[in-house]
Amino acid sequence: VTAYAEAVVGVMAREGVSRGIVVGHSMGGIVIPKVVELAPARVARLVFLAAVVLPSGASLAETHLSPAARAVVRGLAAARGDGTYHYPAELAWSRYLGDLPRGHPAVARALALLTPQPVRPFFEPVTLTTFYSSSVPRDYVRCLADVAVPPASAAAYAARLGVRPVDLKTAHDPMVSAP
Repeated sequence: VTAYAEAVVGVMAREGVSRGIVVGHSMGGIVIPKVVELAPARVARLVFLAAVVLPSGASLAETHLSPAARAVVRGLAAARGDGTYHYPAELAWSRYLGDLPRGHPAVARALALLTPQPVRPFFEPVTLTTFYSSSVPRDYVRCLADVAVPPASAAAYAARLGVRPVDLKTAHDPMVSAP
């Protein structure tokens, strides 16, 4: 996860971003707090979009995934044998884009862009030493038809951040279904 945050900070530095609004979608919610820890002066605000928010020392898998879901991710990774997993298209559609018909052109485009994802960041504990005491403003956007980050979980994540969620009537990927 730290490597992801370092990559974000590196791009911000290369592009000259000095006070950016950093959005973390889904698993990106475990990355953007580390961005604040690595480069707080570059971040004006954080937006957690249908995102997982971890307590320090926890992993995404233990915080957010049920034992059955952890087993599915591990099983998909074992089947690939390369440390990555990839949801089949039907599962990805139902988890992320269920607010659009399966035959919608935006669904076809989005599913065609999915690539295998490393499994390690799901199980890696994330230590946050200064994030929760930082003064960087933060918002949480909750998607009310989300299967991947259900509304009740999203409400708990927003509460962990100390904010009230802003609600959208979409599934997990509002950037696709309601841009």
